[in-house]
Amino acid sequence: VMDRDNIVSSLNVTYPLFTGGARSNAVKAAESNVQAAVHALRRTELELVRDVQRMYYGAVLARRLADIGEKTLIRLKTTTDLTERLYKGSSGSVTKLDYLRSLVVLESSRSIVERLKSNEALSTAALGNTMGLQWDAPLALAETTIPFVALDADIDKLVADAYRFN
Repeated sequence: VMDRDNIVSSLNVTYPLFTGGARSNAVKAAESNVQAAVHALRRTELELVRDVQRMYYGAVLARRLADIGEKTLIRLKTTTDLTERLYKGSSGSVTKLDYLRSLVVLESSRSIVERLKSNEALSTAALGNTMGLQWDAPLALAETTIPFVALDADIDKLVADAYRFN
């Protein structure tokens, strides 16, 4: 004669007395995996910083080269104009061949300057892409020159290291 509100249940628990270090090793492995993930994240951040810096100075260099190309093109245009005036003025010291060579150099330089401008645009776009900016986001470079960093290194040690790792 039992009360109808009683419940009968049983519980069987097995607890290992000796696991051979499996539990502590699993905990250590999990901690090691977390540390490895933290180091991988740090390495990725450093690689991103290095890539952005490399792209930035590449864009600065491309801009400098484009500026130098444009200045050179202006000088070549002046030289070509002078050569043309001397040739057409029948000075005798400038021949048609000199004038045509001057034109060829000028036109070749124009194509090189256009390529330099294209490289400048590409390097700026690559910098924005590496930084994670939108494709149409305006990007202005703060510097116009690449800073010079003096390296204090012993040349004999560098050559010895190169031979050792070759």
